[in-house]
Amino acid sequence: FERVNVYSTHVGRYSVPNNVYVEEIGGGSLRKRAIALAKLTLIALKMYKARKDVVVFHHQSPRTAVYPGIIFRIIGVKQGLWYSHSSNPPSLIVGTKIVDYVFSSTDDSLPFKSRKSLFMGHGINTQQALKVKSERTAKREGILFLGRIDRIKKLEECIVAINESGYTDLKLTLVGPSTLSTEYLSELMELAELRRIEMVYEPPIDHDDVFQKMTNFDMFFAGMRNSVDKSCLEAAACGCFIITADQSSAELSGMKTFWKELFNIDSLPKVSEQIKLIRELDFETLEKFRSKVQEHAISKNSAEQLVSRVSKILESN
Repeated sequence: FERVNVYSTHVGRYSVPNNVYVEEIGGGSLRKRAIALAKLTLIALKMYKARKDVVVFHHQSPRTAVYPGIIFRIIGVKQGLWYSHSSNPPSLIVGTKIVDYVFSSTDDSLPFKSRKSLFMGHGINTQQALKVKSERTAKREGILFLGRIDRIKKLEECIVAINESGYTDLKLTLVGPSTLSTEYLSELMELAELRRIEMVYEPPIDHDDVFQKMTNFDMFFAGMRNSVDKSCLEAAACGCFIITADQSSAELSGMKTFWKELFNIDSLPKVSEQIKLIRELDFETLEKFRSKVQEHAISKNSAEQLVSRVSKILESN
């Protein structure tokens, strides 16, 4: 595209090409939301003259697919909605009727069926993953979770699974923000102590350091259901075995192929059984299949390929 405009409620640090313009529209309080809606209305109306040369992409935002999505629909601007979550709010039901396409990672990551749905995989920085893959020298050990420390991530299941696997020497490392879930983090620490599992918490790290961090770990826990965390795929691309009860996470990370090819298992084993089976493999087999998981995750989840495919679909007549 000649120009890309990004509008977001809140904007952090970013580095973008010269043809990309980023604007924070705000949000939060009722007053700030009203101001944000006014800004979005003006943005939508300004696109009228260039409506034949513009497409709109709503990222995890069914509310904007409804409004100002309805304005874009009326003036003839093509729209796509990316959604990957188990929640099915009323705004999503209405928004999918307004937009032209609904994009998601897998058919399990959408809470409904629609003829507009297109399943594209997920997008990760495969170049960075390949770089750390070639540079890795660190010994892998323990289980990592990297992301927001929140109940929806079901981290307590990982603690219980480690205990049930019998490999209680495995250390669980949690990395990510917990300011909004300090109570949950305290509960996890108490549970780990009760189950005699060594668990450590580390504060968030810069995304540039994420891939290098992941290469230090043997496994990565993905607890979300019906929604694939990008960090899960980043970990797989760095050679971590993904332990999960989520079918989509297992499929996109390459673990579904791993269980089938190595153990002839079609359905996902319990997380505790996954840990046990991985720990019982010899080093040579581990490294062989670790490379296969890496290759699958990198080849199936390239951000460059994903963006290209979505863009071509939105640009088509």
